[in-house]
Amino acid sequence: MRKNKVGDEYKKAEDYLLNLLGYRPYSCEEVRIRMRRKGVKEEIIEETINQAKRAGYLNDLEFAKMWVESRLKFKPRSRRQLRQELREKGIAEDSIEKVTEEINEEEEYNLAKRLVEQKLRRSSLSWDKMGSYLGRRGFSFEIIRKALEEVMEVEE
Repeated sequence: MRKNKVGDEYKKAEDYLLNLLGYRPYSCEEVRIRMRRKGVKEEIIEETINQAKRAGYLNDLEFAKMWVESRLKFKPRSRRQLRQELREKGIAEDSIEKVTEEINEEEEYNLAKRLVEQKLRRSSLSWDKMGSYLGRRGFSFEIIRKALEEVMEVEE
């Protein structure tokens, strides 16, 4: 059992981590950044993260799977943009590759098409605005063109 001021700092760091995880899952790097902002010492941050990993509270691969699954369901993005978001969250390249390998061009095309159909149900955007909308979500020009041609052709 830790005693003294250092022990109190570990306890505060552990409590802070558990509080964070009560809201949503986090990657190790996100936790690191949040704890640094709180002024937690580096060695305490690393020990707290290592303990959380051993206990199963932090797992970057599981976090990445959850992130991609959630994004594809609620806020579809291209494979390229999902990969970038995961990099920003501090996920290792091998984990990023594992969780995004199933998203191929056909899957991206279907996502883009679904987004266009959803957007058209709520409002009528021009071809250009719809293309910009898909572009901001990271879809390639070719996928955008194909999705718009098929959906906008059906709509007309």
